[in-house]
Amino acid sequence: MNQKEQKLSASLLNKLLANSSVLLFQTLNYHWNIVGPEFHDYHLLFDKQYNEIFEHMDLLAERVRAVGGIAHGSMSALIKAAALKEDTGKVPTPKQMITKLYEQHEYQVEQYRDVIKTLEKDTDDYGSVNMLEELLMKHEKTLWVLRSLLGR
Repeated sequence: MNQKEQKLSASLLNKLLANSSVLLFQTLNYHWNIVGPEFHDYHLLFDKQYNEIFEHMDLLAERVRAVGGIAHGSMSALIKAAALKEDTGKVPTPKQMITKLYEQHEYQVEQYRDVIKTLEKDTDDYGSVNMLEELLMKHEKTLWVLRSLLGR
């Protein structure tokens, strides 16, 4: 890859990293604050999900470095670069939590697809494309789980 391609890859990966950070903290928020009859099941589900998201973030940040970029490493940089917004109001109901996480994962899936298409078209960054395709499938599985919980 040339320098221009490396810069593009790092920029796109950092955007995914930033959105993942918001999704991580959103999931942690719900994990910590879930109440009601769904507590046990959702608490375990959110635990599994935030651990997966953290793994995704680590892979994304390391890939940014591998293509010659600097991974966003501060909360301010991550928040500034993120398109996703955290839920900052009162603690939602369990169903609202699932709905919000579904919407955020759905957005992530769209972003992963867009980044993959851009990298395939404008770079020779096959390593990032391969990694993102694997992460995309994991997000799609999470979407399926959340969609099932919503009865869709």
